[in-house]
Amino acid sequence: MKRIFSTLCLALLSLTALADEGMWLPSLIGELIDRGELSVSVLRSSARWFGMTYHEDKEMVQRELQKLHDAGVYPKTLRA
Repeated sequence: MKRIFSTLCLALLSLTALADEGMWLPSLIGELIDRGELSVSVLRSSARWFGMTYHEDKEMVQRELQKLHDAGVYPKTLRA
């Protein structure tokens, strides 16, 4: 596990020039899988996925999280 984490960290550092692209992580993960250096598990869910890639996504993410908070599906805070 330590070796995999180190490999991932080094690869991430080498990709800092692509940070603005926002979509390089799946390619990196795919490359590590192809080289046999990483394996992943995919969890199934019926939940609607949303995320924030760009600053413009912030309002939509805030609205969606608020809906989940109001419905009691998601906690108000992630702190224990």
